[in-house]
Amino acid sequence: MKSINLYRVIILGILVAGFSSISKSQTCSNYYPLTNGSTWTMTNYNDKGKVDGTSVNVVTNAVTSADGTVATVKSTSKDKKDTVLGTTNTAIKCAAGKVSIEMKSFIPTQSSSQWKNMDIKSDGSWLEIPQTLTVGMTLPEATGTMTIYNNGAVFSTMKITFSNRTVASKETVTTTAGTFECFKITQDVKMETTMMGMTIPMNSKTAEYFATNTGLVKSETFNKNSKLLGYSELTSITKK
Repeated sequence: MKSINLYRVIILGILVAGFSSISKSQTCSNYYPLTNGSTWTMTNYNDKGKVDGTSVNVVTNAVTSADGTVATVKSTSKDKKDTVLGTTNTAIKCAAGKVSIEMKSFIPTQSSSQWKNMDIKSDGSWLEIPQTLTVGMTLPEATGTMTIYNNGAVFSTMKITFSNRTVASKETVTTTAGTFECFKITQDVKMETTMMGMTIPMNSKTAEYFATNTGLVKSETFNKNSKLLGYSELTSITKK
């Protein structure tokens, strides 16, 4: 469960940054809060509704040009005792009517301290979220891969794929941060870890609730049998 929670924390820290850039303007130069210093916190809960940790996210290195906006989002994940689990820096692109998030950042390298003396290479496509969403819309699949090398030889690989991405509905969601009109995006998530010739898959499903001008308001994670594993909610946001 710890690995699932950490994985969920990383995803939330990234997705909130991506969708939060949608605003009333149709140009990325006015998107926000992809502006330096914008900060938001997601609080994570287990399947019983008890606090399981937080993810604090801040926008850094945001640069806007005629082509759009490129920014870095620093996400710091903490457990329920406020102990830091790890920090992720994620590249976000906003251009051509969509937000793109680098898939390699979804690989949970923070949980791999045992690989600190090994070489790690990450790559992958970009996870895209259109500026305009409508119920019934299907979104592109995306994949990210991390390869770990020991003395030049492949030691392990991790691959994560987001598929069957659909805008399922539009719903009202209330958290301690307020009440929001949200689009619900559902998707299948598959993570495969290969080591010593053996591949171990981990399949899950997520439901993410996004509000215009706010970003990710709530996220639910389910196992392959649709049993709730945990959820996260937006508990604070400061826009610059």
